[in-house]
Amino acid sequence: MRVPTRVMTLFFLLSSFLVLSACNDKTEAKTEESQNVASANTNQENNTTTENKNQGPAETNQEKKEPIPAEQLLPQVKQLAMQGKVINCEFALGTPLSTVKEKYGKPDQAVGHQVMYEKQGLFFYYTRNSQIVYYISSADERYKNITMTNMKQILGKPDANVSTEALSFLYYAGNYQVIFHFNPRNKELLSIDINDPKNSILYKNVSTKLNKTTPKTPATPTN
Repeated sequence: MRVPTRVMTLFFLLSSFLVLSACNDKTEAKTEESQNVASANTNQENNTTTENKNQGPAETNQEKKEPIPAEQLLPQVKQLAMQGKVINCEFALGTPLSTVKEKYGKPDQAVGHQVMYEKQGLFFYYTRNSQIVYYISSADERYKNITMTNMKQILGKPDANVSTEALSFLYYAGNYQVIFHFNPRNKELLSIDINDPKNSILYKNVSTKLNKTTPKTPATPTN
């Protein structure tokens, strides 16, 4: 499966999951976020069969990437997550959205407070007013060899199973969280995401459930 197609599938599944997560919080801000994400589902389904536009080197580079053995890749994923980064993006959590747009141009999709760059295999979720990136979702061909089994063997037992329906597993990575999303139908890895719990509306109940002490986080504006 080509990465752009996988990204479109991920958008539908992950957006649905984020709606359920957001609905658990009663604040006005989270309610608005879930409504915005939910509104994307219909548009996304209509666009899944649309022919991908040629955007030059980004697509070529994505297709040339070869899978990396899980025992080599997973420690790298964890190390990058501790820096607020993913393997296929130079930008870290806390980056202004304007900086992302300067690099990648106009997003392929923009819904609520999230933007998607299909050819790069990236989603960015950003804060409401200051537009600072607090969540990055990454799909990449190099993840192909990662399975739920070798993920647990190499990284250990997940800190939380954040969604049994979407087969989503969360690990702490320093100040941040790294989340592995698997397709519940074929167990294929859809994406590896990183989240800044200091500024994010997502997974707010995880640290409470685990009774974890969250490490001191970088100073990043939330508004």
